[in-house]
Amino acid sequence: MPLEVPENPLFRNTLTEALCPLPRKLEIHKVVEIAPSEISIVAEDEDPWTLRAARELKEITQAGEGAFVIRLATRIEPSPGFHAYRIFPLPENRGLSVEGLQPEGVYWGIKTLKQLLRLEDGKIRLPLVTVHDFSDMEERGIWTQPFGGPFTCPSAGQEESLTHYKAWIDFLSDHKLNLLEVIVAGEGGGIEFLSKSHPEFNRPETERSDFLLRKLFAYGKERGLRMTPIFSHPEHFHFITVHHPELSASHAVAHHGRKLGLPINFFHPGTRALLQDLAQDAAELLTPRSLCFWLAENRLHSLPPNKQSVSEFLQEAQTYHAIGHSLGREVKILLSQGSSPENSALIHTLPHSVKWIFYSGERSGTYNIRQRNPIPPDIAAAAAEGHWISLCNSLRGVPARPTVLSALHRNLGHARDAGLKGLCGMSYAFPGDVMATFVAAQHSWNGSGRSLEGTLEAYARSQSADDARQQATAYRLYDQANETQARRNSTGVGHPQGTFSRYFNMLERIAANDKVDELIMHVADAMEDDEFPMLAQALGDIQRAISLADQNADTQFLTRCHYLLHLLRASQSMARAFYVNCREKSHDLTKGDWSDFRAELTRLFAEIVQESRASIPIFRQLLISEGWGTRFLSLPDPLEQTARFAASIQPDRVTTSRDGSSLS
Repeated sequence: MPLEVPENPLFRNTLTEALCPLPRKLEIHKVVEIAPSEISIVAEDEDPWTLRAARELKEITQAGEGAFVIRLATRIEPSPGFHAYRIFPLPENRGLSVEGLQPEGVYWGIKTLKQLLRLEDGKIRLPLVTVHDFSDMEERGIWTQPFGGPFTCPSAGQEESLTHYKAWIDFLSDHKLNLLEVIVAGEGGGIEFLSKSHPEFNRPETERSDFLLRKLFAYGKERGLRMTPIFSHPEHFHFITVHHPELSASHAVAHHGRKLGLPINFFHPGTRALLQDLAQDAAELLTPRSLCFWLAENRLHSLPPNKQSVSEFLQEAQTYHAIGHSLGREVKILLSQGSSPENSALIHTLPHSVKWIFYSGERSGTYNIRQRNPIPPDIAAAAAEGHWISLCNSLRGVPARPTVLSALHRNLGHARDAGLKGLCGMSYAFPGDVMATFVAAQHSWNGSGRSLEGTLEAYARSQSADDARQQATAYRLYDQANETQARRNSTGVGHPQGTFSRYFNMLERIAANDKVDELIMHVADAMEDDEFPMLAQALGDIQRAISLADQNADTQFLTRCHYLLHLLRASQSMARAFYVNCREKSHDLTKGDWSDFRAELTRLFAEIVQESRASIPIFRQLLISEGWGTRFLSLPDPLEQTARFAASIQPDRVTTSRDGSSLS
């Protein structure tokens, strides 16, 4: 029989404070120590989720046929949220009962139990607890690039790739994230599964990606994830019209001065037939509960030449709904940048059974890091009417500008307040996304359970930091500095092959010796009053974060800090160079705190080169350790381009307002 462990408040605190997500009600009555052989796992019904929970708990505990019983059952009852469950001790403390009160609840309940138990010296230390819990959001997870493609596969080998992605799925599942959407068509210029109906689309590399997809979908479903194939934006469907030119779109529209058209024509009956063939192939191969389709990103708002009364986006959405309905699958449709003006009309035209994912772009959608509420009134109104909508919010752990945790936390709060039913975060890399995924797990399940600061403390404990509070402070300071850089650079969340567009453009203006007009001077004046203090504060924050961080725990975080330090120093020097250039080109007699502006530019360009080049080995290290795909490993550091360009600018060719005619 189990032995009661003497009261140890520190141990109790360690058990609960590292939980993610934190249950809504958790009481620890006592802690017992027991041999695995003395434990018996009993599934009291044949519900698939009960059986899945029993299999996984046996795998975790190596339980035998002992007298200490962990009883699992599904008992559907009215509850206030999704996937509700309860845990309570059996009479005379002879075991624990885990009951699912909503579908899937018993499975997510054993995840709490899994996080609470400890295996030490061949014994299991297990708290006898009372837990009542449920989720704020029904679907919680991420979407990613093709498993078989070079964007996310860190290894070209099948076995290594399977190990990598299984670890990712395990992390998602163990933190009660239940969704993984995978692009299977379009993004890589083709399909990632072997098509029986259209073998003309099968490529040599498709056999490998098909193998990975089948294995990963099966493994993800066993770990409780809703595995969902994505048919990406039709702008990526050129592979179809290469073989079927009759399906090409016959018209174009003006888009930022260019003529654009969709690769395929959704008004052609053959388009639905072909896409349905591919969707059926994917459904038979992967057996998902849902099919996800992404609407076109380009804004194709004009009607076709034949004056159809249906817009491009409605015709496209109706095509996707008809495909899913015909195949008997749940349909999910992502609202894109292009569809934004028609979002409400699309939602209200299609049946309530359609699930919608709100994204609609970087500028006014949910990828940005602005402090405004990203959920527009029409989306909030549709959610209030009972339409199923989830939030697409970035979780990317990008080396150049990793996800801003405060923005993710803020946006999740807005989504819960608006009644959105899920989170579908964008993620390309594992394990680089673990911290953001940890935040998403807590605040999509139990948004009232912890503050962001508390979540970061819990993450610090999960990383074995000696001083969790101090480590959490380092995380917060890093996040503040990162948000400053990302917001001032006006690019939001970055990409590993991107440049720092706003700051890099400043260098381009200096090199081109552009005139400085009144508008540009407003920008320069704003730098003096606002941007320089913000960058200085960010530099102070990141330096303090490095000094506070545990040097032996979460070394990945320290590497990110050092990269961001170089990034901020280079950004500060680029902003200063632009300000000096603008001030010297103005007719203002107050030139600044420098005596020789060309000498000042020379000094600043040297700083940019020094900081940029110092970042290169750190960037290479991050690309590998964060799990970015094989394609990115050959890319140069974004700051490497900046260093070369800064070194090429000749200060003696930069003129001033006193040089007059040379600026005309």
